[in-house]
Amino acid sequence: MSTSYERDDQLVEFVQSNGYVSIEDLSRSFELSPQSIRRLVNRLSDQGKLKRSHGGVSPPTGGANLEYKTRQVLRLPEKKVIAAAVARFVPNGASLFIGLGTTPECVAVALADHSDLRVFTNSLN
Repeated sequence: MSTSYERDDQLVEFVQSNGYVSIEDLSRSFELSPQSIRRLVNRLSDQGKLKRSHGGVSPPTGGANLEYKTRQVLRLPEKKVIAAAVARFVPNGASLFIGLGTTPECVAVALADHSDLRVFTNSLN
């Protein structure tokens, strides 16, 4: 059985990874009653970790204030789709600039199989 702190962290990470999630979906995913999920979501919302809305919850706005590791997993499936699409348009031997951010970081990972790329970046990650 996980501690309440671990469950809190798991729920916040789940919402950050999936975007908006309904109370019912959280109830099923965490095997808790809707009432327990509502109490948990309300507490996490009061702490600024989640944004409560009618019928569900979403990540807090202002992603720039979130930790980098948190932003890396926020909407990760969408970032991977974007990165794969970008990688298809970059030919081998190309020169390109990759800026700051977690989505450009996913693009860099998607370009790993390309050859003879010349990549410029101002990102330290």
